[in-house]
Amino acid sequence: MFFSLLKQLKPPQSPSFADYQTTERLKKAAELLDIRLLDHLIIKKTGYYSLMDN
Repeated sequence: MFFSLLKQLKPPQSPSFADYQTTERLKKAAELLDIRLLDHLIIKKTGYYSLMDN
């Protein structure tokens, strides 16, 4: 199991299309290694955004 973290300093502070693509690629790579991606989090000044929850 693992988490992927991205620290986002500049606006926009919402996920980009590339963030979603990266999450999907990480999930597929994890499946090949028989591990589970728990979440891909974007850390912001105001908190965080979970790509798995949204």
